[in-house]
Amino acid sequence: MIVDGVPVEGTFLARLGRFSALVELPSGVERAYLPSTGRVWELLDEGRRVFLVRRQARHTGLDWDLYLLDAGGVLVWADPRAAARVLEEGFAEGRVMMSWGAPSGVWREVGFGNSRLDLLISGEGRGLFLEVKAVTLVRDGVALFPDAPTTRGTRQLKALVEARGEGFGAGVAFVVQRGDARSLQPNADVDRRFVEALREAREAGVDLYAYGCTVGIDRIVLADPLELCPDCSW
Repeated sequence: MIVDGVPVEGTFLARLGRFSALVELPSGVERAYLPSTGRVWELLDEGRRVFLVRRQARHTGLDWDLYLLDAGGVLVWADPRAAARVLEEGFAEGRVMMSWGAPSGVWREVGFGNSRLDLLISGEGRGLFLEVKAVTLVRDGVALFPDAPTTRGTRQLKALVEARGEGFGAGVAFVVQRGDARSLQPNADVDRRFVEALREAREAGVDLYAYGCTVGIDRIVLADPLELCPDCSW
């Protein structure tokens, strides 16, 4: 996925609100939109090198998107919306092969029960619901999810179990939006209920996947699968 716009380097100054930050650009100090409320904020120390593009949509009243940050030499794609897009590109390029084979069609943001799931994929005569989780927290090569409590994520896991019970395929794909992860581990220290729901989903036949990414200043590309949950007791 190539960033939609011309990257501009800046310096992070301060967090202003849930989705906004103060940054210094060559043109001066600006307010920017940051579409993430998770752990990415903890990576944004004052003085951190960041990259932004001018926004196309103006509904927030902000002129800039902060989409990338430099975490001590590791580029981290801060926009969680990229995860589903890079996974779709992996499908289209034949680089992602999951348990049901190659997809023949992909639909975004499909409702099931009381939840909205990221992707509905057709393949081998059945539909498969796939929830995609963007991951930015990595410690010593281990990616951790979630990085904040997520009741919505737990609800989506239960919806996937229901879908599986009704004969659909179901899966969760964790996409680590940085290049320094070797494996992925569920983060029970942050949200034990989510991790328990993930275990129950796995036992119910929901497929679990984890992928790394190659990240550059102007693009993010899906990389190889990561080892999933090597230290789990399930």
